[in-house]
Formats: sequence, C-alpha cells, structure tokens
Amino acid sequence: MPPTANQRRALADFLKARRARLCPADVGLPAGPVRRAPGLRREEVAVLAGVSVTWYTWLEQGRRINPSESVLRAIARTLCLRPDETAHLLELAGPAPVIEPAEPSPALQDLVDSQHAAPAFIIDRRWDLIAWNAAADAVWNYSAVPVGERNLAWLTFHPIIRARLVDWAGHARRVVAEVRAGSAALSDDRRFAEVLAELRARHPEVDDWWSAGDVRTRTGVRKVYDHPDAGRLHLDEVILRPAGAPDLQLVVLVPVRDTGTADRLAALATPAEARR
Repeated sequence: MPPTANQRRALADFLKARRARLCPADVGLPAGPVRRAPGLRREEVAVLAGVSVTWYTWLEQGRRINPSESVLRAIARTLCLRPDETAHLLELAGPAPVIEPAEPSPALQDLVDSQHAAPAFIIDRRWDLIAWNAAADAVWNYSAVPVGERNLAWLTFHPIIRARLVDWAGHARRVVAEVRAGSAALSDDRRFAEVLAELRARHPEVDDWWSAGDVRTRTGVRKVYDHPDAGRLHLDEVILRPAGAPDLQLVVLVPVRDTGTADRLAALATPAEARR
C-alpha cells in the first residue's frame, strides 16, 4: 500500500524543515554569496543525494512518487539526519499502518496499580491516557479531566502543568518532537489530527515547534514538579513498551532517591481520613 496523501504532505514538510536548518558548510560546500532563504537549495540536496533535481522537487511537493529505501537513506545522510529522524523519514514514505483500538490487558492494569507511590499510566499511539494509578491521580487528578481532554500531549500545555513543571518549556518542546516522531503512523487518524490542530491553534509555541520539524525518540527524562500540597517532587520517567501491545506505552515516574519524594507521594496518595 503506497503512502497516503497526508503522509506525502508530512514528508514534504519534514524534508523542507530539515533542509532549512543546514548551511553549505554543514555538507562540505562553499558558502558562496549571501542567500535570500536559509538552508540548502533543493539542487544541492539532489546532487549530494545522487538524484535528479526534478525528482527531489517532486518529493518536496508531495507528489505521488515511490522512493526506494536506499534513495531515502541517501537523502537522510545528505540532510545529516539522526537515526530517529531517519526512521521518521522512512515511516512517512512507507505504507500507512492500520491503527487498532488499544486497551490495557488486566495484567497491565494490575502492573500500573501495583506501582503504589510511583505515578504510573498508559498511553496509546495518539498519546491518549487509557489507564493510570492512584498516585498519578493524586498528582494530576486525571479522573477529573473531561474524557475528550485525556491526552498527554494536550495536558502538557494545561495551565496547571505549565505552572508546576520546572523547565516547562524545555519539556514541552521535547513532547512536541516526540509526538512528531510517532505522527507518521497517524497521518490519517482523525482523533490525532483534531488534537494536533487544536494545540497548534491555541498555543503559538506548538505551531512554531511543529513547523521546525524536530523529531525525538521518546525516552524517559528526569522531571521536577512543584506540587501545592506535596512540595517539590523529583521523578525519573521510565517508559516501557509492553510485548504484544506495540501501540501502548507504560510510563512510570519513579521517585528519585534521597529527595524525600517517595514519602511525600505516599502521603499525597493516602486519603485524608486515613491520615487522621
């Protein structure tokens, strides 16, 4: 099955964004005269990748052509793409995958619940929250969020998260890059398109970051929250991909040792009547 029209448009946008971030010196070319537009020219990319200028232009125009993996890898090398960016490029140019509804198995739900003081939750490919434990609810109050807004990318830009997450801007930009890394599989997904369009419309920084074309593989990072009741929480984010459930991610926020975070989380997750 060939790429869809949405995939081809996304591929074109990604190539243009990656081309714009390079200068001639990055690829061993002389600087030459001052350029009216930033980045390499299409002609330069085509020559360095060993393809015709017309063919590469068609690729950036989102035309219906079917590049081979070897040609795409040559373009990736020319554009100095990292491995995760190359994987994104190949996925955009490949057949559109079928996204099936994802639900956690009882065993996965039990695993989430068993984390106790460590906030844990499960998201699907769309970043929709589909399960969480009591500790996560105590920190972020997910159960009070309207069903249609239970999306981790959407909640990253919630005013409360902005206020509580230390270095929010750095983490938020990373989330946008991580969302983009998984977006090739969702080019024709209506729910994902709606969430992304709303984020870009409401938050100018999302539109800027998305247009920049940054891609990052989702990996865990340390996060620090200032919670109004629990105080400062130091958490190491661990991301697991359960075998047999490739569309799901299990995320556990492990309290950092020697910070008192585990005790504060345990107290926060304990019902008020039990603390009396």
